[in-house]
Amino acid sequence: MHLKPGREFTWVEGTAVCLAMIGIQLSSEVINQWGTYFYSPSVGVGRTIYVAVGIVGWIFIAGTIWDAMTGPIVGIWSDKTKSRPGWLRILPIHGRRRPFIFWGSILMTFTAVAFWYPPVEGESTANFVYGTVLLCLHWTMFGLVLVPLNSLPPEIARSESERVRMGTFIAIGMIVGLALAAVMPGELITQLDPARTEDSLVLDLPADVAPESVDAALAAILPPNTSTETVAAEVARSTREDGGARVAFRGELIHALRTAHADAGLALALPEAAGDGYTIKTAHFSRAVALPRGDAPENADALLAEVKARALTALEGIAPPRSANGDLAGCVEENLLLRERSDGPELLFYRDLLHLLSLAAIRDAVATATPVERPREVVIALTEGSFSAVGYRRLAFVLAIFSLVFLQLPVWLVRERYDSDVVAEDQGPFLAGLADAARNRPFVVYFIAFFLFTVGFLAAQRALPYWAELGLGGDEGTVTRLMLPFILTALASYAVIPSLARKLRVKWMLFLAFLIIASGLPCMYLVGVADMSLTAKTVLGAVLFGYCGIGQGIMYVMMVPMMGEIIDYDEQRSGRRREALYNGLSGVAWKSAMAGSIFIATQSMSVWGNSVRDYTGVLLVGPIAGLFALLGMAAILFYPVLHVTREQTDAS
Repeated sequence: MHLKPGREFTWVEGTAVCLAMIGIQLSSEVINQWGTYFYSPSVGVGRTIYVAVGIVGWIFIAGTIWDAMTGPIVGIWSDKTKSRPGWLRILPIHGRRRPFIFWGSILMTFTAVAFWYPPVEGESTANFVYGTVLLCLHWTMFGLVLVPLNSLPPEIARSESERVRMGTFIAIGMIVGLALAAVMPGELITQLDPARTEDSLVLDLPADVAPESVDAALAAILPPNTSTETVAAEVARSTREDGGARVAFRGELIHALRTAHADAGLALALPEAAGDGYTIKTAHFSRAVALPRGDAPENADALLAEVKARALTALEGIAPPRSANGDLAGCVEENLLLRERSDGPELLFYRDLLHLLSLAAIRDAVATATPVERPREVVIALTEGSFSAVGYRRLAFVLAIFSLVFLQLPVWLVRERYDSDVVAEDQGPFLAGLADAARNRPFVVYFIAFFLFTVGFLAAQRALPYWAELGLGGDEGTVTRLMLPFILTALASYAVIPSLARKLRVKWMLFLAFLIIASGLPCMYLVGVADMSLTAKTVLGAVLFGYCGIGQGIMYVMMVPMMGEIIDYDEQRSGRRREALYNGLSGVAWKSAMAGSIFIATQSMSVWGNSVRDYTGVLLVGPIAGLFALLGMAAILFYPVLHVTREQTDAS
């Protein structure tokens, strides 16, 4: 390889590291993003729950703590490894870093796939044990790759300008990898799942209903301003064998229909028409009906019993949702609640009951618009979509193979600069290295700041599939639509980051990145509780994540310069070059933060709710995450502005 004047590494080496970072993201982010949700999905949406949400976080906490402990050991092992292959190396791969990357990436391929095969189809302790063991094995292999791989950039790029250049290569790889690992899976999981079906809503009208009456029925139930394009794409008309008309709805129009007729459905259950003494407050998955002030408690209880009876009468002939296991009365009981508030009693109608009452209102509206004698002659049926684990498993296999290919590139294309036969260097005892790191003030500040910030940032990431489903009313594909602007703004920010870094330096660039993300995460709560359409919520969510993507882009670029100057500062003080030690200890901060983020996200959902009935715990993850990110932003203020140069380090 020939270096251009003023360059410390070739574009081939930079590209190899860039693609390896894509492999890192593919092998980690899918598990980070979807692992918790796969083992313990939202309650009441028809998915298999392998582990209860209250304990699923401990699978990931145990795995990340294990990884945090093994990271420094891998770092010391790599630093002490001879660069020339000895007889113990099965393959004669040169270097202190490349042999670890070679073997670790191969072994990690198996664990990345096996994780998605819990042994019991249903909630079980065996699934908890299996997931914990597999995740610990996976993060062990991951550490064998990541710590040596992260040690290569500060070793081959020694000046600040070249480190920013290398950081850009790495940041592009991280963002593109994040796009592949976080944006694509949401859509691919649905496409690769052979059992996946979408919701469908079917109306069957009697055989004697004329075509013009069917048109009148559609006009009576379609939400206002429904476009002709939507009708053409999401409404299908056909004729049954008995001559009766059938109208099938699909896609977003099903949600729009149920939303448009929700209040009419409530009126079927309430003794008086909505508005005669009742105040209806709308939420995304519920309606709160405030009763007239002054009602005695016994009156409220009597009203609750009457509402349940009226609801059951209105729902005659309508099949209960899958989550109710065929028990319509149980569904009404579970989804109707009377609670006392300071301003009087309040009836709460939750999602499943609201949807059923909406279907009843749609059926009655069709019956009114068509010449049928009884509303029950109109048959309405909602078929809920189905899900399986196959989509996740197929995706894991594909990404594991791509990860293996990308991670092998630096093994064969990057030339390690350090030669143990030429440069005699005593790394010192392991505990002495830890003691030196504890006295390295820039590293200590970095460790604390990144731990706090990452706890918050990753907590929001853990909750993202739940937030997309419960806060925005979407599914896995919604995560794709949220992450796409995140990726695009992060990539766009790379056009200005190098010039901005020359003015602000490492410390203030990181402060800016933390500020952007810390101010954005709490808005997840506001978007989730906003009373607006699913489309508007998704657009707001996309804008929010696009804003946070700017901060993430800055952070990815500046990681290499910051770690580089911390390592240079240590070398100036100790006379030893210990890239892997510091990258291993940096992994402790990141992995400890991952464990903390999982604990925060899962416990928030366990305590305050992650079901369609009550998903406050999902929404609260955003503000909690923002608080931790704010603490990290405060900690980075104590990071000193260093002026360690390559020449100074070489001279020492």
